Amino acid sequence: MAHASSSTRSHILTTLQVRILAFVTVGATDEEIAEKLHISVQYVKNHMEDIFAKIGTSNRLQTTLWALGRRGSINVPCGGIEVGQKK
Repeated sequence: MAHASSSTRSHILTTLQVRILAFVTVGATDEEIAEKLHISVQYVKNHMEDIFAKIGTSNRLQTTLWALGRRGSINVPCGGIEVGQKK
């Protein structure tokens, strides 16, 4: 079975996965992502596992580095989420 090349892998992520990935790159937790996207924490976790599998990473740091290396294809938010802030 052939694997997608690194240049085409971002195209196999769903729109929601790309949005989740953008929040991961700024250090958002699963809970913060779920709140911002109005989805369950478990749904975020499920998508994170799918993202890891699709792009060939195994943790959030590797995934963040992968996404930041593709700034033209992954829209990294500059604001709009306060990461790590307690209510």
